[in-house]
Amino acid sequence: MKRPIILLILLALCLYGKGQQPAKPAVTESIFDHWNQLQGQGISNDGKYVWYRYGPVGNKNWLCIRAVGKGFNKKIANGDQAQFSKDSKYCFYQTSQDSLFLLNLKTGISQYINKVNSFQLAERMERTYLLYSHGTEGRSLTVKDLKTGLSKTLDSVSQYHLFPENQGLVYANNRQLLQFDFEDFDTKILTSTENISNIAINAQANKVGFLTGGEHHKQLHFVALNDQRPIEETAVLNLPADYYLSDFPLRFTPDGSKLFFRIQKDDVKKEKTYNGAPDVWAFNDKFIQPEQLQQDEGRSLLAVYDISKQKLLQLDNAQQSAYLLGKASNQWMLMTENYGLGEAHWNPSQRLRLYLSNLNTGKQDTIASKYAGMANFQLSPDERYVVYYDRNDNHYYSYEIASHRTYSQISKGLPFPLFQDELNYPLIFGSPGWLNGKLLLYDEYDLWLVDPTGQQSPKNITKGYGRKNNTVLRLMGNQPIYKNGDKVILLALNKENKDNGFFQITLNSNAEPIELSMGPYFYHMKDMFLGFMNSESAAPLKAKNANVYLVGRQSAEQSLNLYVTKDFKRFEKFTDIQPERNVNWLTTELIKFPMGNDETGEGVLFKPESFDPSKKYPIIFHYYDEYRSNELHMYKAPHYTGANIDIPTYVSNGYLVFLSNLKIEAQNTAESITRTVVSAANYLKQYPFVDSSKMGLQGHSYGGYATNSIITHSKLFAAACEANGPVDFVSYYNGLFDNERTSHSTFEDGWGGLKATLWERPDLYIKNSPIFQLNEVTTPLLIIHNKEDFRVPFSQGIELYMGMRRLQKPCWLLQYDGQGHTTLNGSEDMTRRMQQFFDHYLKGKPAPVWMTKGIPAKLQGINSGLELDTSSTANNN
Repeated sequence: MKRPIILLILLALCLYGKGQQPAKPAVTESIFDHWNQLQGQGISNDGKYVWYRYGPVGNKNWLCIRAVGKGFNKKIANGDQAQFSKDSKYCFYQTSQDSLFLLNLKTGISQYINKVNSFQLAERMERTYLLYSHGTEGRSLTVKDLKTGLSKTLDSVSQYHLFPENQGLVYANNRQLLQFDFEDFDTKILTSTENISNIAINAQANKVGFLTGGEHHKQLHFVALNDQRPIEETAVLNLPADYYLSDFPLRFTPDGSKLFFRIQKDDVKKEKTYNGAPDVWAFNDKFIQPEQLQQDEGRSLLAVYDISKQKLLQLDNAQQSAYLLGKASNQWMLMTENYGLGEAHWNPSQRLRLYLSNLNTGKQDTIASKYAGMANFQLSPDERYVVYYDRNDNHYYSYEIASHRTYSQISKGLPFPLFQDELNYPLIFGSPGWLNGKLLLYDEYDLWLVDPTGQQSPKNITKGYGRKNNTVLRLMGNQPIYKNGDKVILLALNKENKDNGFFQITLNSNAEPIELSMGPYFYHMKDMFLGFMNSESAAPLKAKNANVYLVGRQSAEQSLNLYVTKDFKRFEKFTDIQPERNVNWLTTELIKFPMGNDETGEGVLFKPESFDPSKKYPIIFHYYDEYRSNELHMYKAPHYTGANIDIPTYVSNGYLVFLSNLKIEAQNTAESITRTVVSAANYLKQYPFVDSSKMGLQGHSYGGYATNSIITHSKLFAAACEANGPVDFVSYYNGLFDNERTSHSTFEDGWGGLKATLWERPDLYIKNSPIFQLNEVTTPLLIIHNKEDFRVPFSQGIELYMGMRRLQKPCWLLQYDGQGHTTLNGSEDMTRRMQQFFDHYLKGKPAPVWMTKGIPAKLQGINSGLELDTSSTANNN
């Protein structure tokens, strides 16, 4: 009788074992350096070949060169700098051994050249020329015609510059400037002189500019190229006293008539004769002392030289800054006054003034004067208008150059804001370019066409489709000029479910955008206001001569991979990088939670792949701004943290993580942040799998401030970690931001959101400063703040630590020498200590020695204290 029973038991065990999958290992730091990720990609001009690199960041990588579809496939260890030839017949790449390979894509045969420092391809008509340098001092440059196999080595090349149409190149050696022609493979001496640098060639290929001489003694020269013999001339600059030519790239205007360069003041340090002299900070200085030093130190000034008139025009000075916006203009230069970012909102002497400088006459026209909030200024492609955005009324203005007329509020006819009005400091949606002489603008959802004179009403190019469907639409390309009838691809993000994809539209037609594909993935998106933190995104690449696109796609569950498409409807998977399938990975769920007052909050709940709804899990709330839920479909590779919690590692090791949007109210930042996260916590703790007694908080920078605010307003949380976050608005207000400018605007019209000075509303500064409510804290706190953090001063972390210490509330401060607002050198240590802290309070694991006994100052860097303290008293905190 026993035998049949035993057999039945064995059979049952076998069947159970057959159906049961072995548990996947958790993500630990031991795999961080082996985690494969896509690192770069390219597509050939004919769309038939793709190269891509993948591997762990900072570790051994692989370069893959493959045919689209079946066929050619080559994999190279530590290959880099891959580039296809214009005719798509070759792929060039280098290896870590400084070898350059020429891979024939048809035959699969490779040639290689040893000890190559760098290479470049020059394409002209049906020919491809390979240029590569080798050697250390006095490098030689070899030019090879890949069609004929002919090559020539140019000796002692210090630098070279290709002609605009790749007819050849101009190069310098020790004593000469020479021209090498690709047609006849012959060299011609242009001039004989020493110390040649900064070679530039105009678009017409008939003039070369260059510098000669040593530091502080450089001269500007030109060589006119013609069929007879080159003609050299030396520019007579007549620079201002104590100024010299800066070692800065030369740049011709499009018509080749003028040359831009920079000059720099010879700041000879004057010997101090008055010992004990102080820095004098006067209340009526235009700029505070650090700003003065920052402006003066090593600053170069832009100048332009009219070659035919032999005339120098200095474009900016200590009070003005000139801007080259896009390509250089033949006639115009936009300029602004130098102004202080910290005080421009209240100090009239620092407010922005916008000029237009005539490069022919030097005359300056003031376009707008004494504005505190001008932004997005640009010169129209036809050089008829200057357009800019004014933050004072949140509209665009234009200035017609010919008539000197300003058209005010040209965007006034738009029924929707052109900025994100939910933020304390609004972000402008921006302009993607011009369409038939009119300005293209974005609102939150759609694309508009605006007349720069404001005489015609704005036209909704996307027919309001975006707003009607709660979908953000953005042009995929980056070209500055579009034409009526252009068929363009739009990137799209559905704000309701976070689906991402593509639409198509014919510009300035009467048709709505046509959906091509949308899904629970993340392909690519542009706008900063949408969030998208800590995630790599591969922008779509088009084959130059074929209707083939290489597209990156990812989801929270699947790593970023490449896909090939011709129509953005069907996608052929091209790579298969999936390190996550070997570990206990994660899943995401979009959660909407009630906040009262008919408001709804939103966030992303991360759960382990091995999630068991019958178990209870500790949960950590993480946050930064209003838009983190847009990361629902984003992949997060595990890594050492220098700031924020590494979500995959925690989730894989048995935590839930909730990535929450923050609802931030002006003048009520602390309480509104708390209301958001507490509402999320109260909603989630109703789930049977959430352990409401083991809820934690973590945030960095503004997220650190959010953490400090929450623990002073709520007793829900069992542990909190804040990194580099503010705690005292009163002391921060009159401090320095980035160690060089005032912090006033941060609170008066920036992220602090108080909309008043400290003296106008001291109650708001106190109310929104966690330091004044530390006595209410019941949550153990880990503080991370570094002495060289100039964004949020180290004193903020010290105030928090000293306050908690004085109140005898459990807290620890980690400070990493030589680190700033984030901890790069020390991220491994920071990752371990943060997880030990949360493991102790949220999982009940023994505390490490650094928490129970500390580390004496004299033993810092000697004893880590990372070992666990298993004594009975160590774990009663």
